[in-house]
Amino acid sequence: MSKLFKFGLAFILIGLAAVLIITNLTNTQIFGLEDDSYTLYEETYDYDSFNEIDFNFHNRKVFILESEDDNIHLSYYLHEKDTLVFDDSTEKLELSITRKWYFSLFSMNIFSDTDHFLVYLYLPTSSNINIVDVVSSNGKVELTTNNNFENINLATSNGDIIINNCTSNSISADSSNGAIKIENVIVNGLINMDTSNGPITLNNVVADQIEGETSNGRIYAEKILSDNISLESSNGKVFLEAIGDKDYYRVTLSTSNGDKIYDGLEVESSSINLSGEKIIRLDSSNGDVEVRFVE
Repeated sequence: MSKLFKFGLAFILIGLAAVLIITNLTNTQIFGLEDDSYTLYEETYDYDSFNEIDFNFHNRKVFILESEDDNIHLSYYLHEKDTLVFDDSTEKLELSITRKWYFSLFSMNIFSDTDHFLVYLYLPTSSNINIVDVVSSNGKVELTTNNNFENINLATSNGDIIINNCTSNSISADSSNGAIKIENVIVNGLINMDTSNGPITLNNVVADQIEGETSNGRIYAEKILSDNISLESSNGKVFLEAIGDKDYYRVTLSTSNGDKIYDGLEVESSSINLSGEKIIRLDSSNGDVEVRFVE
């Protein structure tokens, strides 16, 4: 019997022993399928109740959508094994749902796509919310609402991030394993996007500055208006359609294994129009880099 096998077996036995001890001490069932011990919570607030949203979840998909009336609506499910932190007594709406690791480890459907793992927040366009902070360890995060924010910060370990139809002073989107998609937004400052495994897609975006990086995925940016654009992919094509006169842009195209295409023409030089006041930088280790200009 190899040392590696012995080590693995010992690790499993120690884990099982820990689970049995926890079960005996807490009188809680850990193994098996999730039961039906979920409770639906629904809250309604006036449009001006909050200035800030602070959500933190373990295994939840989060949807922030436009309200059909003038009120803020929140809905989520809670299991008896979940740990809840909830505060709606101040101008910040705080909601955190987590579950101890030993419950999640042996649950058979904790990652299933059921209503129990969905969180919905509906915002009226008249709401006073300026800051949106959402973190989810496993799940998609979507913000699709016609609101004006100061800061949007969305992060997920395993899931897509989608942002639509809003304006903000800044946007931060961070996913370890998932796509990032931003459409129809206006940002007075920086859009920062980072994903380890997934594509980045931008469409009809206006921003002072745009930074996007993915380790494994392509980047496709269409109808982009910005004075400072930096897009980088380790393994994938990078394409940018920039709105504006190309004579104003200083362009850097860099790729180790791919073509450099400047406004429809393949070029050899990595630096073009060094006197331009605006900046475009496209970088790929394995893929084409292409910039196209439209008026």
